[in-house]
Amino acid sequence: MRAIAYPEPGLGGSAVDMQAMRALEARTATDDGYIWPALRADMVTSPNIRERMAEDLGKLLNDRGADAVITTEDYLRLGWTREQVTLHAARAADLYDMQRSRSARAAQRGAA
Repeated sequence: MRAIAYPEPGLGGSAVDMQAMRALEARTATDDGYIWPALRADMVTSPNIRERMAEDLGKLLNDRGADAVITTEDYLRLGWTREQVTLHAARAADLYDMQRSRSARAAQRGAA
């Protein structure tokens, strides 16, 4: 049984059942790997936006090098809206750093 979700305002200001939207937007496993079923600009749930934005940040840094400067324009070119970038880019960068640190610690434990 799913917990009752209280409607919350989405990015557009309309009431949305955030649990249902999070499930609809979540990264989905397919035969060809994981995909994101929603366009970036159409995403409204903070956890999914930040997870996908952190994934995009990792790809950008991988392509450009660890010292690259990633700007709002880089996110806009990928299809994010300016509002999404303003609200979520900093937290997505924190999430990326946390995931990278966790991977590094796991690699150290495996090498020991």
